Amino acid sequence: AELYLGNALNGCLATLGPDHPDTMTSFNNLGMLLKGLGKVTEAEALYRRALACGEAKMGPNSPGMLTAENNLAVLLQSTGRLEEAEPLLRRTLAARVIELGPSHPDTLNSLNNMAALLQVAGRPLEAEPF
Repeated sequence: AELYLGNALNGCLATLGPDHPDTMTSFNNLGMLLKGLGKVTEAEALYRRALACGEAKMGPNSPGMLTAENNLAVLLQSTGRLEEAEPLLRRTLAARVIELGPSHPDTLNSLNNMAALLQVAGRPLEAEPF
């Protein structure tokens, strides 16, 4: 799968360029696979590339940007970098509530991720209404 996703990303870069939404999706998809394989440094770099290309073209609250931001935050949390992850998760949750509504599956996913971070951080009772 890594070879296929790498080829897809290279194809998107070559034909669509680095700022195309499909290229951002390819960065994100390969990042998810690499994270699952334990290659967190490589995955983080891909998530950051996805964010850089998506923000320039689609804006900070586009669904693809919010997915990439969420995935980066979850990776940071999984590596114990809670102080870096928390503002990303809070921003993603707030943006998804506004953009998608409080009952959308992506919003609920962000809510779950925020709760998991608070639990890991030793602050399980802390929550903000949305």
